[in-house]
Amino acid sequence: MLTKLYPFYIFLFGFNFLYGQQTSCDVTNPSPIDNYVFPANKRVCFTENTTFNDVKLEDGAIIHIAPNTKLIFNTNLSTTTGFKNGFEIEGSLEFNNNPNFSSDLDINISTTGTLSNQSGITIRNNATNLINNGTVDIRSTLNFGSPTAINYIENNKEMKVVRFNLSEGNNTFLNKGRIDVSNTIDNNATTLMVNCGEIYSLSSFNMGGSRIVNTGTVTIEGGNSDLSGTSRIENYGTFIFNNGINGNTQASIYNAGLVKLSTVNMNGMSLEGPKNNSSKGYFYTRQPLNPNGSKVGPNLNFTKYDSYNPDQKSYNQGENYVFSNLPNYVDANGTIVNSTVANVTFDCESAGNCSAPMIAQLKKCADKNGDFTTECVKIANTSSVGDPSKIGISTYKNNNVNWPSNIPNGAIVLSSKEKGFVISRVLNTDQIKTPVEGMLIYDQTDLCIKLYNGTTWHCIERSCNE
Repeated sequence: MLTKLYPFYIFLFGFNFLYGQQTSCDVTNPSPIDNYVFPANKRVCFTENTTFNDVKLEDGAIIHIAPNTKLIFNTNLSTTTGFKNGFEIEGSLEFNNNPNFSSDLDINISTTGTLSNQSGITIRNNATNLINNGTVDIRSTLNFGSPTAINYIENNKEMKVVRFNLSEGNNTFLNKGRIDVSNTIDNNATTLMVNCGEIYSLSSFNMGGSRIVNTGTVTIEGGNSDLSGTSRIENYGTFIFNNGINGNTQASIYNAGLVKLSTVNMNGMSLEGPKNNSSKGYFYTRQPLNPNGSKVGPNLNFTKYDSYNPDQKSYNQGENYVFSNLPNYVDANGTIVNSTVANVTFDCESAGNCSAPMIAQLKKCADKNGDFTTECVKIANTSSVGDPSKIGISTYKNNNVNWPSNIPNGAIVLSSKEKGFVISRVLNTDQIKTPVEGMLIYDQTDLCIKLYNGTTWHCIERSCNE
């Protein structure tokens, strides 16, 4: 919780304070000699198109690529386990080989940045932090190959990958943009995927015991997707399986949105719905489901379809057309009941008796832990007039005669019709060597405005004060 927030009234921001932004370069545009060594604890900047062959990154080396600049690595890129390296990509970084990273990585791709390669990228280190606000185009496998690594991947714009391999390590993947995968997605039991954007895969999804929280749209086209181990899908948006699914008794799909199923070997996999009767999950099915002991419910609706895209509803509807044999219907307590008590219905839309409407896309994103934060709104205290503001900066030709004193309690009032105020932008808080209490920055890695309270940095987040 924020204990001190210094008064700084901002209405429509119009100025750019850059004094705290990391812009210094220790080396600029080095000659592309063979076996070039990026020096330790130095920031090497590129403002000209450059191509390297064999290179080595020493501990703490950071590579910065300016906008409209391309840096190409043709052959070997050598890193060391235990070292830490950074890439700040505002231009284009291209690998023409398959780089095998051993050092820990901070990769930050700006809105103008592009990371691409021809042969895949292999990362076997202790930790990777990859934030993409631009474009990632990997024409082979993006492989996280260390079983002990802690990896965080965040996509806020566009990512194209032939294959995602997250089958090793402890992985958190947050997608707010669009991801296109032309081959498989492989997860493990310590992988969490949070999607509030779009994920489109031409092939299968091997969950490997992972957890997926979806409030956006996920479409899986081909192959057979395996929900092995304790694999769990929590769907609040739209999840489309145009392929087959293999489940098991430990796997589960929680659905409070829309899930489209094609061919499913449930093998005891649970289909769960919201515990509260005010919500309902909707399943479309193309082939009869064989529950084989599966638990189903509560608050679910099943509708039989002949085809998807375009959606063609079947003439015959009902329990016998959705299930090849009866599942174990359960209520909110997990007690086995009949379908009526479990509020499991069949094509309730045609009957017009759905207990809750379909919500096919939740306009909210889960956090990095897959949880939804609870927010509160307090009514403003207007009992006191407050002190008039005395200092104002405006880009208007004419201001109100009482401006800025008609705006109370401001240290500085900024007013503009079409200009924005940009605070200092830095890669991360490590760049600020001498922070002072009350300092504000925009952290480009954590994508938030941070306040220094005199001891530590914290993202400014919406929350209750009590």
